[in-house]
Amino acid sequence: MIVAKRLELFGRGNAWFAMENYENAIQDFSEAIQLNNQEGKYFYRRGISFCEKKDYEKGIEDLSELLRLNPMDS
Repeated sequence: MIVAKRLELFGRGNAWFAMENYENAIQDFSEAIQLNNQEGKYFYRRGISFCEKKDYEKGIEDLSELLRLNPMDS
């Protein structure tokens, strides 16, 4: 059940992102992170969403967490 919810949140977050509704995207990616904080792609998408909102500090935090989780992605 939790996996399905994470997939739903990630998919919906991506849809919000595509519509340039970054606030809702961030909310969905944040909920997905609460369910699994070891999934780098959630931090990546939320980080990019923050950067699109020009909140670079939070964006850098999330992208740094992505690199911590997946050092081979650097």
